Amino acid sequence: MQEDSSIFDGLREKEYGYCKNEELATLGVLAMLPVDIDSLINDVIQVDNYLSTISLIVEQQA
Repeated sequence: MQEDSSIFDGLREKEYGYCKNEELATLGVLAMLPVDIDSLINDVIQVDNYLSTISLIVEQQA
């Protein structure tokens, strides 16, 4: 599927690397969404940043 490699490449260009193992299936599912690839890449990055923030908060409370 061409779109999943475009998402993969787009994320790598923005220095958000994904493995080609488990995460590739997620990118394949995302590639089937009827949205612009660049918007999708930006959304993935925003969610990743948010989840990283939540993870830091949880670690600080432990």
